[in-house]
Amino acid sequence: MLLKLDDNAVHPYATLPSTNNCVKPKNSQIIRFAGLKISTINQNTKKEEINDSDKLLCGELDVTDCNLDYNIGNNFYNHLMIICGKRKDVDACQGDSGGGMLDNANVLHGVLVTIGSKVCQSPVHFMDICSYRTWISKITNN
Repeated sequence: MLLKLDDNAVHPYATLPSTNNCVKPKNSQIIRFAGLKISTINQNTKKEEINDSDKLLCGELDVTDCNLDYNIGNNFYNHLMIICGKRKDVDACQGDSGGGMLDNANVLHGVLVTIGSKVCQSPVHFMDICSYRTWISKITNN
């Protein structure tokens, strides 16, 4: 996903974890992520409504266990490749995929993936960067 930012926008750069010491965030560690979908409950119908936002939305989650193996189409993702985050009233929706998962030092640890058929879900699932860190270095000559 590419975003066009205003010239005067100031955002810290995300860095990749070290190739030699790439580790998943620990359970209960606070992580941040971003997306463009809003999930709200319609007070009249009591049904969930999904809307687009005109602003990039940020959320905080606490890393939690992913106790499942995931089979998506022809791809199989085990719990070693997925990082989960959860917090009350925070979810991710279809359309948020591709957003980064960062720690407080702006180190990128994961990329948001949609797993399952729900429109919105919690816990939020991220593909672990460490599973691909060596490949990323090779491709980017970094």
